[in-house]
Amino acid sequence: MSVTDQPNSQIPSYTPPEPRKGLSRVVKVPLIVGGVFGVITVVVCGGIIYVFSKSPDTRVLPGRQISTRFVEQIDKLAVLEDGEQIQFFYSDAVTDIADGFYLVTDRAVIIYSNQFDEPTIRVPFEEIVDIEADFSDSWFMDSTITLSLADGSLASFPVSSEGGGDKQVYDALKKKLQLSGK
Repeated sequence: MSVTDQPNSQIPSYTPPEPRKGLSRVVKVPLIVGGVFGVITVVVCGGIIYVFSKSPDTRVLPGRQISTRFVEQIDKLAVLEDGEQIQFFYSDAVTDIADGFYLVTDRAVIIYSNQFDEPTIRVPFEEIVDIEADFSDSWFMDSTITLSLADGSLASFPVSSEGGGDKQVYDALKKKLQLSGK
């Protein structure tokens, strides 16, 4: 008689383990890490695209090259007099130019920041007695132009050094001072 023929045999029978449901840990961890990395990448890229689409140029622009969107915003802020023409524009703002923009027009220098108690500082050329510049050697750092005014006060504003824009603004202001006999 064989062992299997015995009715009360104590031979254990083999039961295969139940198949695991879901993914193994070896697959889950990389998927989760990859998913988190993918979401972060999409958010960062989306933020960069948003900033670049909303931000002003990083260089000084001649008046005729200012985006219509920024001209409309400047008009809404009512910083220009009737018929006044923008000759140079620069903004150091990240997205909203109201955070800081600087204009040289055919009549004045306009310094605007919504951080000031009075957001608009308007300096007519007749009030400027001298001009100085601290030129930056770096494309990353702005130059600073300082105006000495007839009342003894100073007004200064940043100007991008990119493409020599700082020197163009400085030279244009110097020329206006020379034409006015100062």
